[in-house]
Amino acid sequence: DRFEFEDEFIPGLPGSEVYESITHYDVDSDLFTQELRLTSGTDGALAWTAGALFRREEARDSWLSTQAFGGEIFASDVPTRLYSKNESWSLYGDASYALDERWELGAGLRYFEETRDFADLDFGTRQRATFDDSSPRAYLAFAPDEQSNLYFSVSQGFRSGGFNSPYAEELGAPATYGP
Repeated sequence: DRFEFEDEFIPGLPGSEVYESITHYDVDSDLFTQELRLTSGTDGALAWTAGALFRREEARDSWLSTQAFGGEIFASDVPTRLYSKNESWSLYGDASYALDERWELGAGLRYFEETRDFADLDFGTRQRATFDDSSPRAYLAFAPDEQSNLYFSVSQGFRSGGFNSPYAEELGAPATYGP
């Protein structure tokens, strides 16, 4: 957690000053995840999987930092306290059909929703947003022999958005950004 240069100058940058930052971190995090999955379990040509997933994460972060440039302290014992809570859930299904011993065709769909809650306790700001999406996929699998498989797959991914810092907002950035 401590970063400092041994010399007064940064090598390769003549005349440059040294930046030093000493930071003490404290992070407390709780995470819970649960998944339920059902599968067809048959030996027939049609196979399927369906499921649901839930995830909750809560974190409290705090740190105290002292920063110096060129031997002069310009910020001392600056506290930062953050709180975040994310809850997400998804439902998904996938089915495949064996066309013969070598070819298999499959498709699936996943619905995902996440609610993010973020608070900067020192700025007194709180941000909350919900992001959701449905993501399809399709594939074709070919087994030229018993040791090889070739997959041709098309899918759409999804990643939740998030929050910009209050500093970025002061410069004109939006409070949240999308996926």
